[in-house]
Amino acid sequence: MDDDEVKPLPIDGQDYDLSKEYRGKYGFGVTYAPVVYPNDANVLGTDANTNDSHPNATYRDTLSPAQQRAYDKAMGEWRVEDGKKLESPGCRKDAELKAYGPEKPKAELAREQDAAKTKDRAAQQALDGDAQLVSLAQDFASCLRSEGIAVTTTQPTSIGDMVKFQVNSQGDNVDRGDKETARAKLTQEISTALKDLECGKEFRAAYFPKLAKNPFVGVGG
Repeated sequence: MDDDEVKPLPIDGQDYDLSKEYRGKYGFGVTYAPVVYPNDANVLGTDANTNDSHPNATYRDTLSPAQQRAYDKAMGEWRVEDGKKLESPGCRKDAELKAYGPEKPKAELAREQDAAKTKDRAAQQALDGDAQLVSLAQDFASCLRSEGIAVTTTQPTSIGDMVKFQVNSQGDNVDRGDKETARAKLTQEISTALKDLECGKEFRAAYFPKLAKNPFVGVGG
């Protein structure tokens, strides 16, 4: 992983202890945590967590407008003029060519994408058809229901993210500008996130090792 990439946060429950610590403070870390902890790098969506900035940006900001244009041209820039995309390759293009090779033809890319989708579907079917995971997913679902949490799926490849997605979607139309309200909502989210973690402990302990053997890019955990 590059130094300027954002490291994944321990939300998914793959590491039970780390996830318990994380969820105990941030919940699922998306809906209300950014309001309560706006400068915390452990919260998705905060300025401290994004990788939009680059060390070179600080240097570029010190340059005059004319110097910035020259810098961008030397580094490589893409812009649109009169409806046409113009490219000044620069050294970034040379570096990408050395690292990744020449751009592949569209037909070849399409074949690779189709092959990846086929492999992805096969991996998903293998996980969803695994007898142990199916049984553990049913236990997971029963535990969630006993905690008053709605269960919309018992598929092994979906149930791990189900509660997280439900909680996040519920906050889509909520005004989170009020920090005190957000803090109260976050307390509720933390409770739900911890219940989900506990209910799915045995399931995730079996699921993630099998996911590693049958990578399925369409699912987290």
